[in-house]
Amino acid sequence: MKKLYCLQIFLLFSFSYIYANYDSFAVESIELPDLGSSQINIAEEIKIGQSALRYIYGRESIYLDTEVYTYIKEVTNYLNSYAHIDYPITTIVIDNPQINAFAIPGGIIGIHTGLISNSSNEDELISVIAHELAHLKQKHFFRFSSETQQVGITSIVAALIGIGIGIPVAPALGGAIAYSSEQRLSYSREHELEADSVGYEIMLNAGFDPKGSVSLLRKLRSYPSHLEYLSTHPVTSNRIVAIENRINNFNISNESINNRQISIGRSDFSYTKIKVNFSSLSDVDVKENIENISKAKGVAIQKEHEDLVDYKLAWLYLLDDNPKEALIYAQRLYKKNPEGSFISYLYAKSLVEHSKVSDLDADLLNQAQNVIDRYLRLNPGNFSHHILYAEIEYLKGDISSALSQLNKINSDNQNNIIYWDYIYRYTLLLNSPFDRHLVYSRVLNLLGNFDKAIMQISLAQEYVEGDLFKQSRLNKELRFLNSVVGNSN
Repeated sequence: MKKLYCLQIFLLFSFSYIYANYDSFAVESIELPDLGSSQINIAEEIKIGQSALRYIYGRESIYLDTEVYTYIKEVTNYLNSYAHIDYPITTIVIDNPQINAFAIPGGIIGIHTGLISNSSNEDELISVIAHELAHLKQKHFFRFSSETQQVGITSIVAALIGIGIGIPVAPALGGAIAYSSEQRLSYSREHELEADSVGYEIMLNAGFDPKGSVSLLRKLRSYPSHLEYLSTHPVTSNRIVAIENRINNFNISNESINNRQISIGRSDFSYTKIKVNFSSLSDVDVKENIENISKAKGVAIQKEHEDLVDYKLAWLYLLDDNPKEALIYAQRLYKKNPEGSFISYLYAKSLVEHSKVSDLDADLLNQAQNVIDRYLRLNPGNFSHHILYAEIEYLKGDISSALSQLNKINSDNQNNIIYWDYIYRYTLLLNSPFDRHLVYSRVLNLLGNFDKAIMQISLAQEYVEGDLFKQSRLNKELRFLNSVVGNSN
């Protein structure tokens, strides 16, 4: 057990060096189109998005919870099926308590954990995502004033991350945008109203309640007046009135709101919010929460649905390193809803954690795998379940099977730093310098350190040794790198 424990610690910190040294990974030169052009094509938009993505990965704290990421990704992709944006969407969850979200050309949608925590219901959160998709659909980025052309992509991306839905730009970035406050205000008023209108249609057509937009905007207006968002991204009364008029002029039925062709349940937002809120708890906080909820469980159930109370207790016991107790609540939830994403994950995770304190009990691991298998048969692309399945294969001592499991979702996660985090962790345990250099090249690529990424590909080349499959993989990685940098060679 001691050897296994040390191996787990190694896995936990194997990628921490990269995140701890983000500042040293500067985004290097990418050949970008003229930002002031109205004729920018989809390929050029995607290139801007790729540059922005690497800027974000290199400077923002990415929230690594796979379930929260999966939820945001799936609801965003579902909304995009009604927004009809011409390219795939890449979602990022940033570990930041500020209420914020942003959209960047090339399909980049960023959500702060603070937005999740401060959304009172799912419709408020969805209203922001729909609003950001509307910015992409209407190409607002390319409708800046002419001064924007004189500002580098890095500065513009920094500002967009800062002002998102109205939160101040960080002091270090305060002067990044060269145009005047009057021009920014004009941009905001015009485009925010348009994004509200288009976002409203996206929400309604997707089966969500647009009233969430109104309640969130009212909440934002209640914030202290000194916040810069009132000048850079104003939440005006006109915006609220315009949405309310739309709601009043159209008879929105409960049937249309609840008619959603999506596997994500209404309660999944609540589970997401619980996980985000719990992620910042100290050990003392965890114990206090368990004690308080357990003592007043009857009262808590009167205020919340019983399933939410059980879900909270299960995760709190997992955080308290008491998986046996967690399993009691997780199993009860699973019997009620075996097809729920968060519930099946919680049950499988409780089984896995229980096995870890039971000398890696094979029956518990097999049972967890069966739970995940059942869910993946219905939802084969679910990111969080594949990650957990791979962890089970690792615990069984089969690193190759763990990597094979992750390869099943490779095509959908080419630019997902969380995915490559796990790939890199497991690859480090293989006795394969070729794989280690090749995967590390992708990590460096995503962090924008292209020179070092190319160096890792060169080091991988030394281990090809006439193996055509290895050469094919290396060539594929080099093509991917060139597609980002803009090198046609």
